[in-house]
Amino acid sequence: MIVKKEREKIIKYINEAVDSGARKKEACKITGLTPRTIERWEKDPDGNKRPDFKRISPQALSEKEKDKIIDVCTQNEYKDMNPNEIVPLLAEKGEYHGSESSFYRVLRAIGLLKHIYLNLTIYRHSVAAIKAIDDNILNRLSNPERAGLEFILKQEETTQSTYAKHMEIGSRTAQRHLTHFVDLGLLQRIGKGPATKYIKS
Repeated sequence: MIVKKEREKIIKYINEAVDSGARKKEACKITGLTPRTIERWEKDPDGNKRPDFKRISPQALSEKEKDKIIDVCTQNEYKDMNPNEIVPLLAEKGEYHGSESSFYRVLRAIGLLKHIYLNLTIYRHSVAAIKAIDDNILNRLSNPERAGLEFILKQEETTQSTYAKHMEIGSRTAQRHLTHFVDLGLLQRIGKGPATKYIKS
């Protein structure tokens, strides 16, 4: 269970993303929660009005169990996910290191839970940045290019190989996209050859 303070913070960040023009479903997806869950939280901030709600005193985790949760959450496979996503994936592999609420408590205690808010903030700013671009320029982008630009605006910088891998496209197509962005004044090209980087204009 996510405590009331965390619920309020997540709702705040999601609403700010929506106010910036983001779709609520996409903003919720970043947190690993559904729009229905967020709506329920808004109606029931304390989270204790559900028919099946029971307050259960959590069993204290040992230091070894806490260390295991931290180890799992910092692995490359899971580092960009939250407990709502990690625990079910572990269950599919036959692994159990604690409930979602246990994961949240451990991550909150060491500050790792902050990445959820960071991801929402980045998403909110990328949506706002897209909206700020002149419609005449946006209309010259294909749908794949728009998706690619949204990805780039979430990064400090990118390379052709990184862009191609994320977009799941060939290197030549990736280069065409990036060159188009540069020609339109959306990106700046830094360097030459394989080490070339692209940053926001």
